[in-house]
Amino acid sequence: MSASSDSPKILIFRLSALGDIILCSSALTAIRRVRPKAKIHWVCSTTWASILQQDPRIDRLTGFERRSGVFAWHRLCRHLYDERYDEVLDLHSSLRTSYARLYFLFRAMFSDRISPSRWAVLSKTRMRRFGFFIFKSAWPKHLRPDHGGGLATRAALLAGGSGEDRPDLSFLLKQGRASQRAQEWVQILSGDARGFLAVMPSSAWAGKRWSIARLADSLGRLGLPVAVLGTEQDPECWELADLLEGTGLRVVRAFRSADFSETASLIHASRLLLSNDTGLVHLAEAVGKPVVQLFGPTDPSLGFGAWRPESRVVASSLWCRPCSKDGSACFRWGSSRFLCLQQLSGDQVVGAVREVLGEPTSEGATCVPSGMAEH
Repeated sequence: MSASSDSPKILIFRLSALGDIILCSSALTAIRRVRPKAKIHWVCSTTWASILQQDPRIDRLTGFERRSGVFAWHRLCRHLYDERYDEVLDLHSSLRTSYARLYFLFRAMFSDRISPSRWAVLSKTRMRRFGFFIFKSAWPKHLRPDHGGGLATRAALLAGGSGEDRPDLSFLLKQGRASQRAQEWVQILSGDARGFLAVMPSSAWAGKRWSIARLADSLGRLGLPVAVLGTEQDPECWELADLLEGTGLRVVRAFRSADFSETASLIHASRLLLSNDTGLVHLAEAVGKPVVQLFGPTDPSLGFGAWRPESRVVASSLWCRPCSKDGSACFRWGSSRFLCLQQLSGDQVVGAVREVLGEPTSEGATCVPSGMAEH
């Protein structure tokens, strides 16, 4: 080893996506708690590198353009091998990272030094997921992907933590990192004494998008100002903002933001985040805010559910859930496509939000604490 056992040089692979990167950052929490003198390097896709760019726990962040091809990855592996790491944590477990491991082993065969003494790979729990998708609620709990903890827990354990370590992106909230625009948005929304809600109405996957009409109706019943998050390319964001403004609610269109510090600051200033099953759920919890997370074809037991005890999960009890990680395997067609999402009611969502806010909930409104969702 090139370093003492309490100050190793550690390489972490986790290239994508936003939610997975945030959840896997629990490994940083674990390492810094157990081995505060460790030197940590992280390899991440350039698409998502900005979420970790200012993380003080990372000594070096390497961005990789995933479209640059095999030879670019080979050149990166050659550079990484020359860094002489003591440990490698593969939190991605992909073809790229498998190639990196083989490359390291091959180079070590013709070198006078030993390859990293520990190369740990985070399992993708494929068989557990497959069984859950096939047998649904009949699949035993001890065989589900989140048995023993979700992705954040498993990443922390692999890094030597206790499993209680959680993602912490509070560095995004440090003074001066939030833009002037974020401060203006908060000021606009702060007129109501009860605060405001942050809402993420979109998703990269159609199977994760709850009805915009029902979402707008639910927010109208709650009567709080709303910060609509997302991107300018998300039609759901524009549609929701238009509907809410038509009801007279105070709304800011924060979906123009591509700055994670800006988004994190806005979420942190809100009462909670109401969102589909997207990466922003994990960003919100990592900066200390509870969430109300809406599930359709996916399920918290896949290991990507909200983890804060004050957060809430809303999901239907349809027998065919879950069908996949993104809803693409839904067998229904026509008007019944993603029926599990259609079955989510406004009463459930409003009740969950009010419960997190500590307000009285109406009769019949049902929601489940995070990590406890049942079919």
